[in-house]
Amino acid sequence: LMDPVQEFKEERLVAARQMAADEELKRKSLDWMLHADRYKYTYNYTWLGRPVIKFPADILVMQEIIWREQPDLIIETGIAHGGSIIFSASMLELIGGDGLVLGIDIDIRKHNRAEIERHPMMKRIRMIEGPSVSEETLVLVRAEAAQRERHHQDAAGNRQRILQVAERRDDRRAPQPVHDGLRAKACRC
Repeated sequence: LMDPVQEFKEERLVAARQMAADEELKRKSLDWMLHADRYKYTYNYTWLGRPVIKFPADILVMQEIIWREQPDLIIETGIAHGGSIIFSASMLELIGGDGLVLGIDIDIRKHNRAEIERHPMMKRIRMIEGPSVSEETLVLVRAEAAQRERHHQDAAGNRQRILQVAERRDDRRAPQPVHDGLRAKACRC
């Protein structure tokens, strides 16, 4: 007898594979998307008050990926009205930690920048104005990624030291390290 949670996951996987193989569904979906685009369908949605300009299903998929992977750095190219970077920042807020969204755009409009900077999720956003493929922009992105990597290496080293101290003390009440893939931190340290 299969666990009901696992059974549901399996049903979803089978249905997804069947949909991926269904050429008629692909054609109809593409036709619908192209037809809806005539009316700027994706412009009808906001995330926490900012236009997001995405298909709602894409937003759901992104939250699944972010929740599963728990990144601490998300890089987005294209800011427009800011809804997508606000979305990503809000997901990082739910995850906890010190996650950051780097939003890169060649032209951040003044009114959009002002709205984004006033948003409560701005605390998790850093905007870079410039071409996403320019060396100057890439240097900034690499520096942020390297800084976060150093932070994680320090946290991983701290985790190892905590484990060693706990083993030496054989204290069951010692802080228990928490490691969740991309982020490492120690409780009560």
